[in-house]
Amino acid sequence: MKAGCSRHSVNDVIHEVLKSAGITTIGTISRTTVSCIIAEGYIAAQIQLGYELGNAKSVCSIAIQIMLQHTYII
Repeated sequence: MKAGCSRHSVNDVIHEVLKSAGITTIGTISRTTVSCIIAEGYIAAQIQLGYELGNAKSVCSIAIQIMLQHTYII
């Protein structure tokens, strides 16, 4: 993951974050599920970007170049 947490460690991170907030978790999340969630998030972000660009009154090409530089394909 971009934040520096491997797919293998996501379950532990989720449990620790929720534990620090006083929330008890039940169950686990697999590496496969984490990969699917990341892919779905990427696709949703691309759809949102297309929607926003399609509805923009004007578009600054430098802004698009910056956004595309920070877009990663999984």
